[in-house]
Formats: sequence, C-alpha cells, structure tokens
Amino acid sequence: MTERTRRIVTGCLLVALLGLPAVASARMAVVTSADAEGNPEPFPYALPEGHGGTVPLTWSYVGDLVPMVAAGATIDETCDEDTPPSINVVVAQAMQLMASMDIEGAVDSLDALLADLPCLVDPIQPKELARIYYYRGAALAFLGDFQYASASMAQALAVDEDLDGDPNLPPEIDELFDEQRRARSSDGYVPLTVLLPRGVEARLDGKEAGIRLDTRGAGLLQWEQGDGSWRSIRLVEPDSEVIVATTAGIRAHLADGDPEVGRVASSLSESISDALRVPSVLLYDGEDGALVWESRDRTTEWLDLLALGDAPDVRVSDGPGERRPDRSGGKAKLPPPPTDTVRLAFGGGVFYLRPFPYATANIDGTVRLYRSLCLGVGVDLSFPVTGYRDLVILPVGHIGLRVRFGGKVHPWLGLAYRIGLDDRPGVTWAPMGAGLELGVDIPMVKILMLRVSGQAGVMGIPEIEFQAGGTVSFVLGI
Repeated sequence: MTERTRRIVTGCLLVALLGLPAVASARMAVVTSADAEGNPEPFPYALPEGHGGTVPLTWSYVGDLVPMVAAGATIDETCDEDTPPSINVVVAQAMQLMASMDIEGAVDSLDALLADLPCLVDPIQPKELARIYYYRGAALAFLGDFQYASASMAQALAVDEDLDGDPNLPPEIDELFDEQRRARSSDGYVPLTVLLPRGVEARLDGKEAGIRLDTRGAGLLQWEQGDGSWRSIRLVEPDSEVIVATTAGIRAHLADGDPEVGRVASSLSESISDALRVPSVLLYDGEDGALVWESRDRTTEWLDLLALGDAPDVRVSDGPGERRPDRSGGKAKLPPPPTDTVRLAFGGGVFYLRPFPYATANIDGTVRLYRSLCLGVGVDLSFPVTGYRDLVILPVGHIGLRVRFGGKVHPWLGLAYRIGLDDRPGVTWAPMGAGLELGVDIPMVKILMLRVSGQAGVMGIPEIEFQAGGTVSFVLGI
C-alpha cells in the first residue's frame, strides 16, 4: 500500500465516523403506571415523533430517584447522619456549653443541628425549630457578633412569631430579641405552591404549609409518606415564586394542565434526563394527563391524548384482560417505522467493479432524519482478489438517502452517491457514480441486528462501468 493510499484510507474513515452525530442516543424516558409485577406498562397511545426508542420507567421508581422537586428554589436534602437528631437534646447540650463558657462549641452544635434538619423523620413543632435559632442568636451575641445574632433572632421569629425569650439569659439578650420583634414587617414573603397527592399533609417550618413562604424562616418542608413516616428537606435560595412537588404529587395534578404543574414537571423531567442521559421525557398519569419535556429547548408540551389516538390491542390495568378499542376501522395499517436514531454497521462482503472482483470490509452509519427517512453514510475498503500481486486497497465512500420500514424485520431501500480513490495506475483517480441500495435489518437481541444488503449502479474510472456489491453486517441500533 502506498503512503498516499494509506492517508486517503485514514481520511475516509475519519470522515465517516465524524459524520455520525455526537449524541448517539435519542431515547425518550416514558414514565407510566406499573403492572401487577411492578413493571412499567406501555404508553397506550402513539408516541410523539422523533424519539429514538424508549426507556420505560414507573412512577414509583422515579419517586425513589427524585423524592421532591422544586422550581424557584434549591432543595437541600443532605443527611449524613444514620439517626435523626433530637432537637431538645441538642439545644439542652448547647445551653450547657454556654453555661460552661464554651460559646463557640454551642454555636457549632446548633449549626450542625440546622444542617441535619433534612434527617428528621417526624414533624417538628414551630417552637422547637424557633428555639434553635433563638439560642444560636444568644450565643453569637455572647461572642459579640451582634449582626449575625440579630439575623438569627429574626429567623426565630419568622418560624414562631409568638416565641418568648429565656428569662434566665442576661437582659441584653432579651433586648436584642425584642428589637427584632419590633422590626418585623410584612415583607419577605413569596408565593408558594405545594403539589402533593390529595389528602397528604405537608408542613412548612412546623406549621401547615400555606400559600406563601417566609424567606426569613428555615424553609423546612416536611410531608407525610405512605408508610406514616415523614420526609424533610430545606428550601434555600428562594426566588420570587416557589413551586415544590413530590413525584406522586405531579402525577396527581398532571391532568390539571396548570402552569405551576408544567414548571415543576419540567424540573422533574430535567432530573430524569440528567440521571439517565436521555434528551426527552414523557410523563403520563395513567388516565387523562400527559406531557413531553425536551432538553434541547427546555420546553414542555401538554399532549392531547384524544388526538394521539389509542394504540390498538394494548392492555391496560383497569381490569384483567381488558383492552382498549381498536380505532383503526378495520383497515390494514403498515407497521410503524423503527424509531432508533442511529444504526452503526460493521461487516464484510464482495464488490465488483469491472473488470475485477473485490473483497470488502465495511463500516456504515444510518441516521434517522424524519419518521422513516434516513441518511446513510459509510466507507467500503475493497481488496482485489485477482490481478495484483501486491496489496491494493480501493476505498469507496458513499452517502445517500434511505427509506426504512417496520415490522418483525426492517427492510430498507435507498439511493447512494459513491466516490472512490484509485491509484492503481500510479495516478490517483476519483471514480464517481450512483447506485440503488436494498437491504434488510433482522433484530437479534435488544440493540443488535443482522443486516443483509446489496447495491448496484455505475461508476466512472473514467469510462462508465457497471458496479455491484453485497454485504453481511452486524448492526448496533441506538
């Protein structure tokens, strides 16, 4: 092989590989109900166009993956402790440390308690939570840090505005506390929406969660779980409006179609997308509500399920053996085209370009453009089997459009433009031509297929000559 041929071959392979999209997976995560065995049920409607296969998920799995999502605030759910803290015990220990003049130890102890609030598994009372901030403020005042002491006292009043001071502390502490009580205003509140399944109780800073969030408080949100225990998080860095929801709460309100539901559903979908590396997510409540979130534009689209139409002969969980009606009207339908985005084939075969037959090694990529229309691109390395003593390689690249069909096997046909690089006479030629392609991809396992394909057409070298070839390949569908 000449050095020039080697460079040409390397260049063709790089072009073919770089022509494939950088993101090989365009699968859609589809969140649906679970069947009796806990497996995700199929989405009983036509899936939106453009997805490249699905990742089926159940609502319970997603609930374990993402217990709570928020729009307009950051969730702090960090818990590094094996057991939940005892607030009364820690506060009492902090008071003892202050009495023994270990003021910094008291502050550190109360700061650690605040950091461990997401570990709580029982609802807290407002007075319990407010005492943490009150004694923290008192300790900071003993250290002479009156600015942070005042801020901590203000947080105590934001949690419990009826909190009384400790008469056992010096009068200066009570004066600082009363000063913060007098300075309280109606500012500092932002709208709050909490989406939970109906009948589930939620508390904010120990009180029943209302329609507003006091940004000066702890932002401790707690809600009841199915087993009777409580889950705790903190809402930090709140924006001008805060929306929070459990995964089950989003499902319960999905059919409402409200903007608040759409915003927090986008946050849930983004978490799923980041965790599973998928560019789109479909959420379906099992009855009337469904939406699709796309990562590229970060857009949410509510789906009109009636317009999508039921998928024929799909079981649902309403009852054993019950099926959704077939609305096809008895008309025969072609099976939908395969929806994977990229197929990458590696194989070998034969190629004939008059007057020589060749053996070939092939790499081929198919990229789905729209529905059944695909772009095909690849390189065939052809080795003459007669007529030459030395090793000669004829690289031939191809690019063209293909139409792919569905069914148990996936037949396809296409039209390809072909160009080769031939330096057999000592002068490099670039024979060009076109041909028809025909093949079938036979699914074997989940992403692996066997391809049998052929092509025929003409090429100029420089005279127009007949060319044809056949290939057997292994195909990865993504």
